[in-house]
Amino acid sequence: MELEAKIMIPAPAAGENGSWTYPFRAYPAYQENESISGTFWGDRSLAGVNASLCISAFGMSDFLSALGILNQSVNLTPQGPQVLLNGTGDAAFRLQGRRMGLYTLYLLDDLNLTVLSAAPLLITRGGLEVELPENLSAGQIIKVGLNASGPAGNYTLAALMLPLDSYSSSTLALFGNGTRENLTAQLTISNQSIQLQGLPEGYEQLLNQILSILPENSSAAVQESPRPQAKLYLLTDPDWQKGKYMLICAIYASGQGIVAIRQSIIEVV
Repeated sequence: MELEAKIMIPAPAAGENGSWTYPFRAYPAYQENESISGTFWGDRSLAGVNASLCISAFGMSDFLSALGILNQSVNLTPQGPQVLLNGTGDAAFRLQGRRMGLYTLYLLDDLNLTVLSAAPLLITRGGLEVELPENLSAGQIIKVGLNASGPAGNYTLAALMLPLDSYSSSTLALFGNGTRENLTAQLTISNQSIQLQGLPEGYEQLLNQILSILPENSSAAVQESPRPQAKLYLLTDPDWQKGKYMLICAIYASGQGIVAIRQSIIEVV
């Protein structure tokens, strides 16, 4: 299933024995009450199948169980519109917007409620304005201005910059035999890998591990703020290669999750 996504992340890759391969390289992010649309790309064997959409709060165990990685039962009830898969097993769909949060969008076979596809779905509170210098060059300290709407609170603002080719070629592979304890995730960026055993316990530890395998031509900055606005500074070295880089900016609110996120392709000249 492919949504009209605005955020790209590495595509999970195939592994062995109970592994999982995801069918697209872009995960979606929408704003509150924004219409959700996308396309399910199926197999020809599914031509003519009646299917329904189901959207629910994201749960890692439920998500992996629905995809057969964990041997747990998942109770899903069709909630959204029905779709008829065409002659190639595909179907386009559109859903009404939702409140801010992290969800899973499932496509179910109406006959037996089999999960045909599942996709994480991030809905943020609003947009994120990103201000950058007009010209970017190696060795420069890049000032990144982040600005989003919202009340006072406990916010964490972050910016991450890495070569576009390193980002685009990174992979995420999941392996398992049906139990939480034996679930393994392997993330690879520029030939550097980390492995995570079981389900992640916290985002801070996961973030630190990801930062440890970033390629040399990468930079990250994090800042706490009582408002969803801040100036972040990305350090670069004079020997950085010229070319295109991926810039990912996000704002996290304590007790709420990601309230704003934006991804841009920038060029160092």
